[in-house]
Amino acid sequence: MSFFEEFDDVDLNIDENDFFYDENKYLFDQSYTLNLISKIIGSKIENRRETYIINELINMIEYECLNLLENIPITNKAMIQSQLEQISIKLLNYKKYYFLYSRNVVGVGGRFSSGKSKFINSILNTDSILLPEDQNPTTAIPTYIIKGLKENLILFTFDRRKVELDFEVLPALTHRMYDQYKIGFSEFIDSLFITKPNIPFSNLAFLDTPGYNKADYNNKERLDKMKSDEEIAYESLIKVDYLIWLLDIENGVITLNDLNFMKKLNLEKPVLIVLNKCDKKIDSDIELIINKTREAALNSGLTLYDVTAYSSREKSEWNKLSVINNFLKEASKNKKVSDDIRSDIQSIESLINNELNDLENEQIELQKKHYSMILQSKNILDLQSLVLMYGDTLNMLRAIREAKRNFCDYINRLNTNLFKLYSIKFK
Repeated sequence: MSFFEEFDDVDLNIDENDFFYDENKYLFDQSYTLNLISKIIGSKIENRRETYIINELINMIEYECLNLLENIPITNKAMIQSQLEQISIKLLNYKKYYFLYSRNVVGVGGRFSSGKSKFINSILNTDSILLPEDQNPTTAIPTYIIKGLKENLILFTFDRRKVELDFEVLPALTHRMYDQYKIGFSEFIDSLFITKPNIPFSNLAFLDTPGYNKADYNNKERLDKMKSDEEIAYESLIKVDYLIWLLDIENGVITLNDLNFMKKLNLEKPVLIVLNKCDKKIDSDIELIINKTREAALNSGLTLYDVTAYSSREKSEWNKLSVINNFLKEASKNKKVSDDIRSDIQSIESLINNELNDLENEQIELQKKHYSMILQSKNILDLQSLVLMYGDTLNMLRAIREAKRNFCDYINRLNTNLFKLYSIKFK
């Protein structure tokens, strides 16, 4: 998440989140701190059966699939390889994808101090603050907020462990933990999931990401050893279904760097740009910045939904507009096309089977053509060439039919292993 954006409101004398940290047992009681550390970075015996099945599935997907078709002239092997790699990524993180299944992900991106965490807290308008609003690169963790049956905090580590934690842990994952104990968790935590019953839009998942631009921090040596926040933001946002790009209106019109970053994501859906902290500007300035930002975005070639202004502090959109709400309603109405691993495999299965069937039919027609030419040929040299061509066609036809049988067997084994994986209860 940009989840703990550093110094979101540095101009305030009062920290609105003090209650979030005061007397937090994970920040001020070392026994709780040590317990938290052991849960997140401590060793744990993994489910060996689960690990074995995942490794076997990845081996089947990344190596065995295209090896079966090695001698078959499939035209789109590069695209198939790319899709297979995406399935492997999902397999490595299948527990995380379980939470996102059937939900459209609305990512919130932008620069440091644009107020992303506070913006999400504001638009979700729950009875309590969801996201801490201070963060630096040592604690930047992509965070998903979804509607759930109960209030829960779940994290996924880079070694694929799922850890359920007390909701009170959340403030301890901010830079305050680093300031106090010199411990940063972003090296160990891949992502966080916050679930609460009163989150609006049950079929949406809101994703808070780090600012994509590096801030100036003293602990540069430590920062250099870690994945950059731009990389974390890019890897998180490239997978979203919808994007809200947040700007601090005090910084003026959108920058070329912002536009280039968004265009690099190559998202299918139009982007909503929100000028945050509009309570700090007069109406005429707001209107001018909106218009110039819209013009810059369109001129850059960005697919734009709209540009609007918002005050996270006042929880209101400028000029009583409803652009943000309409954007979220539209995202909520558009049913998520299933991104389940089984559906992905079915898609590739259909693609390859269609290609094999087309190749088989082509060879059958070619075989008929060569046979007809052999019957009509009266030149011994032509006849020899035609017989060789007929033999090559026959061999290719046999290879294609063998590949079809092997591929059918491969898909059956793949689905069997996938069923075994889904049969394992999440722990």
